[in-house]
Amino acid sequence: MLNKNFGKEVYADLTVLIATKDRLNQITKLLNSLENSTKLPGTVIVVYNGINIESEIKRSHTLFQLIIIKSDTASQVYQKKLGLRALPSDCKWVLFLDDDVVIEPDSIELLYERYIYNPKFIDYGGFGLAIKNRAYRKSNKFIEYLLYSVKLYSFAPGDVTKGGHPQLYLNQNDICDVKWLNGISIWARKVTDQYFDVPFISDYAAYEDVIFSHKVNKKFRLLFASDIFVLDQILENHRPLTSKQFTAGCYARCYFVDTNPDMSKSWLIIGQIIRNVDFILRSRNEGTYLTRIFMTLKIFFVLLLSNNRK
Repeated sequence: MLNKNFGKEVYADLTVLIATKDRLNQITKLLNSLENSTKLPGTVIVVYNGINIESEIKRSHTLFQLIIIKSDTASQVYQKKLGLRALPSDCKWVLFLDDDVVIEPDSIELLYERYIYNPKFIDYGGFGLAIKNRAYRKSNKFIEYLLYSVKLYSFAPGDVTKGGHPQLYLNQNDICDVKWLNGISIWARKVTDQYFDVPFISDYAAYEDVIFSHKVNKKFRLLFASDIFVLDQILENHRPLTSKQFTAGCYARCYFVDTNPDMSKSWLIIGQIIRNVDFILRSRNEGTYLTRIFMTLKIFFVLLLSNNRK
């Protein structure tokens, strides 16, 4: 449904949800990009932790309804839950955006015209957006087949392997059906209650997108809309995972595999051996080799002994 605000058309049924922490400059740039959109969202919800940004962004952004929520916990999962509880009653679509991107001026309009209003996609529960200025490493066929043999790679973009590995899809030029979507995606309001099923809180966002997407994908199709763009505000080269990121990802992946019968604990364990070796060899800034070996062994045996499958 389109309304008008300050001469601009507004999708009243669209809510943008952003979780942020100590990033006033980035969140300001993102909100500016939303205001510069050819058509506006009806509501923007910002859930923040850390420095108080409320007065700064309220004073500067008035073209859409702006709801600002302070979170006492620094966690993407927890902050998004708070935002989802505050959705307006007329909301039908929720656009998740990371606080370190900006959206292109016509992206919201094209998203509605090409996908949300398109009867061809009426059965879809979510659409992923593309990141226009992000560079991706070139693939190596030998490495791909090696990783494929241990369920750490899939030739289907956006797949989730038996060992719980989510395959990259952002490097695709064409639209395609996928089995998971990352945190830059739009979701039908009717599926967002599934997000409340994520049971753990981590200050590092690891794997909650896969857990949420997998639940939704059991009932609804998901699509990567490769022609709808956001841009990274800061261009960064690929860096090895920190100990904190590696640990959070391992435990979250274990929970995902343990609680989904279509996944395989055996392939998770095999894949974890490869991940451990990669982390030990590549993450040289994370303590000594011996420190990293002991850390990965601890994680490995926790995963080996865990049994959360229902």
